[in-house]
Amino acid sequence: MAQRACLFLLGVIACDSPEDDACAAGAPVLTLGVGVGSDFEPLEDGTHVGVSTAPQGGFGVPVGVRTRGFEIGTETLVEVDVTTELDGASIGQYRIGGVALLCESHAVGGTIPGVIVGFDPAVYPTQQELVGLNGRIVTLKVTVDAPDGTSASEAAGVIVDVGG
Repeated sequence: MAQRACLFLLGVIACDSPEDDACAAGAPVLTLGVGVGSDFEPLEDGTHVGVSTAPQGGFGVPVGVRTRGFEIGTETLVEVDVTTELDGASIGQYRIGGVALLCESHAVGGTIPGVIVGFDPAVYPTQQELVGLNGRIVTLKVTVDAPDGTSASEAAGVIVDVGG
């Protein structure tokens, strides 16, 4: 079965050139979080997270990704790899291709909202199988690779809360 990841963008617009330059400045860095815009909160190890149904099926943890140090705009498309690990073993790994990094603001940087870091649908096809993850620590990892060789990764060990 082919594994698929889902990505959707909400309410983010491309900025003018001065903002784009600010978003692309510095070393490449990612920040994983929850929420969009001013409601964005960085994920820290030990944060409790819920599980959502992915738009194209399966389950995962929705996260936002903020970027610095990448070229911003619709002409440069990046590859986004998302991985979920349990006790050091992969329980979901997907590649999302052709993602445009958009500049949210000079202070914030670039944004990729709505990334679903998924669980392997062959292992976790229904909510019943997900219950075994309730209260467990899983590592969510996101890597962004740009065509110019710029790359960054970020991970967070989060506690999964699975509803009944």
